[in-house]
Amino acid sequence: HKLFSMHNSKELGQVLLVRMNNTKKVITMTSKRQIEIFSAGCPTCQDTIDLVNNIACSSCEITILDMNDDKTAKRAKLLGIKAVPAVVINGKLADCCAGSGVDEASLRSEGIGEARACCS
Repeated sequence: HKLFSMHNSKELGQVLLVRMNNTKKVITMTSKRQIEIFSAGCPTCQDTIDLVNNIACSSCEITILDMNDDKTAKRAKLLGIKAVPAVVINGKLADCCAGSGVDEASLRSEGIGEARACCS
């Protein structure tokens, strides 16, 4: 992809225009990485909340979701969450949460704590 230009639009927010095969394409950029932590309020969940808060950066927007809420539990099921705590990054279950559990190295490898260039 060849970068064409970047600008702000009231309707779309920050957008990137790229030229691909002589065709212009608009890509919407989000300024924040959306991080959702699904929690049952237990000490292990609190440890995960603390971990994410400690490694998060200015590009991270963190939301804590209570699994005791029916709407949250339904959304968790749709995302494939089978155990808590679980971390979802930009609508996708973090790889570590689909397997052995939350760990800092896995979360960092998925971008948590790494400022986005468009936000500086």
